[in-house]
Amino acid sequence: MADEKLKTEETEFAFRPRELVLGIGLFLLGLILPLILNVGQFRIYDTLAQSLRNGNVVLLILTALKLVSLNIIRSVPLYVGAFFIGDAFHIGNGRFRQMLPNAAVIILLMAFGYFLIGQGYGIHYDFGAPAVIMTWFLIFFGRLNFRYVQLLKKSLSVGFFLCAVQFLDVMPFFNSSSAFFPFNRFPIGRGETSQDVKNVVILMEQENLINILGITGVALFALIGIIYLMQLRLENDLREMNSLREQNHAIQLAKHEAEIQNRLYTEMRFLVHDLKSPLTAMQTMVGVMKLSPRDEAWDQECLERMEESMEQMNRMISEIMSGEDRGLVPVEEILHTVMAQLSVMDFVKAIRTEDRVPEALIRVNRILFSRALVNLLQNSAKAIPADREARIELSVERQNSAKGTRICFTIRDNGTGMQDPNGAFWDMGVSGRQSSGLGLSFVAQVVRQSDGQIEARSSREGTTMILTIPEGEKDE
Repeated sequence: MADEKLKTEETEFAFRPRELVLGIGLFLLGLILPLILNVGQFRIYDTLAQSLRNGNVVLLILTALKLVSLNIIRSVPLYVGAFFIGDAFHIGNGRFRQMLPNAAVIILLMAFGYFLIGQGYGIHYDFGAPAVIMTWFLIFFGRLNFRYVQLLKKSLSVGFFLCAVQFLDVMPFFNSSSAFFPFNRFPIGRGETSQDVKNVVILMEQENLINILGITGVALFALIGIIYLMQLRLENDLREMNSLREQNHAIQLAKHEAEIQNRLYTEMRFLVHDLKSPLTAMQTMVGVMKLSPRDEAWDQECLERMEESMEQMNRMISEIMSGEDRGLVPVEEILHTVMAQLSVMDFVKAIRTEDRVPEALIRVNRILFSRALVNLLQNSAKAIPADREARIELSVERQNSAKGTRICFTIRDNGTGMQDPNGAFWDMGVSGRQSSGLGLSFVAQVVRQSDGQIEARSSREGTTMILTIPEGEKDE
């Protein structure tokens, strides 16, 4: 618990340089645009005057839409830039702690931007309710942490909501001089151009029309923004799930590769053990020959034994190099190799062997078939809980059937059993114990190459593996 508490109290910091650079560029563009785009270039006052002279309602609506469009174009880079700059830094691991620095950055940038525009160009950017609403939307949007959504899509989402709030500036409903509005200091539409447009609307007695226009614009773009925001949320969740799935897949691949490496190491260890026996025999014969007096008959016997050991090593190497290389091997020799390999294992004392046909011959790859039996015995040992006394039986007997005589290897354990023992467990990569799933597929492959069959029977009281191999004949 102490470690977990310490971990939660640690401060996390994340930095996105690309988003920061883009944010700074857009913010600077937002500071420059009021110099390039203004009410004169949009001919807002010309259209407004013409609508007043002619009493033309269409021109009045066009004037309001021009003003809204100008405000949107000039403010989008400013708001999006402030959002990207604030979103480029993530400080703290708690929701509230992470929100405060981002909120402070966005609020300070927007206030500073409005101040610079007012001081530099003499244009009054009113930091009123629409600006406050948009600022808090940027804080909320940053808190959603859409890490997997493209920056352009984030910009579009900000743009939709900015379009919605900009329609508030042209609504006479919020004009302080309106008789039917109960508050005279509501901070909406206090800019000079906005006030002029609304005054003309009042003079032409078109308040209801422009209010409906404003409500329609707010509702339409707010609805589009909400729907688009929901789509971004869904996209971000899907991309995050895909990212987590890819990370999990990479972890599984790394784990799989590690298990393969461990398996190769284990196989090499058993291989060294198998090759060591004939090599030791040859070394012993050489030592005996050196210490014994010269005797031609004795020397001949030693050389013959050394030659047998070399032939054994050569046969083993051939079987290892070619998995399809098979030869007649006595059952007794197979069991001797298996138990020799398991002699270094802790569970070897739990294994009981019963060989009823030691002289029987089977045509198999001795190295691979022995390893297949070792794999099954290891699986049996792993399936037995620690609180249960381990019992593993390995028996060999002869079976006669219409298809001929077969040698049956049976492995029984008192483990927890396995689900669907004759199903997908024999496929590559399938395992019931969070391992690589290489062992059982290897066993199945070796048995098939030996023209044999394998069957599994399992219950909660244990598992039984039955391998049947055709019995070979010496004159084959």
